[in-house]
Amino acid sequence: MAAKLDMGPRLRAIAALAPEGCACLADIGTDHGYIPVSLLLEGRVKRAVAADIGALPLDHARRTAAVYGVEESVDFRLGDGLSVLKPGEADVIVIAGMGGNTMRRILEAGEEKVGEDTILILQPQSELLEFRQYLARRNYRLLAE
Repeated sequence: MAAKLDMGPRLRAIAALAPEGCACLADIGTDHGYIPVSLLLEGRVKRAVAADIGALPLDHARRTAAVYGVEESVDFRLGDGLSVLKPGEADVIVIAGMGGNTMRRILEAGEEKVGEDTILILQPQSELLEFRQYLARRNYRLLAE
């Protein structure tokens, strides 16, 4: 088993925002599962939910977790956005690498899944201004950028 997963700078920056000691990190739109696998390898999260709307990306995430020996700590879920989570299940939710309008739709459709103390790590690829305005209207606090 390799001790560290080599990720690009964008994914490393996203993962760096996850706080130490996270009980459950949910990676929505996980693709290859690099963020949850990396954070599990580092011991920064106890367990993870890797979710994707597509079966093929979720299979990629399963393979990544298996290669690095952390598959027992990851719950793989096929589904749309936050619909795969129970309310308050994840103390950290990552939504990254998609358009701001898609991310807004995910947050709006699943707002009951986000607990009062849930940390959201958000990285939109487009519609940045509109997404920032949405977050401001919904009174989300920006902790880091």
